[in-house]
Amino acid sequence: MAPGRWPLGYGALLGKDNDLLIIGGGSAGLTAARFASQLELTVALVEKGLLGGDCTWNGCVPSKTLLKAAKSAHAIRNGRGSGSRRLSQELISSR
Repeated sequence: MAPGRWPLGYGALLGKDNDLLIIGGGSAGLTAARFASQLELTVALVEKGLLGGDCTWNGCVPSKTLLKAAKSAHAIRNGRGSGSRRLSQELISSR
């Protein structure tokens, strides 16, 4: 990028003074921004991707959601906790 040229959207940051600049909008960056705003500091947060970071979009949250869905599907297939018993394919076919 040529000197003095800023990507679209960065111009809003140039004319303002902030007490704190946070680089990265992951869980730590968002927590730091919230804490700083509670202290009535002006905050600028810069993130190149989606707010929330890798844990929210690629790691922890999607993995836990997939595991919960798999456990639920397993419980449904095996009839656990629903007050019903698992019917064999032979019994279903004979009806």
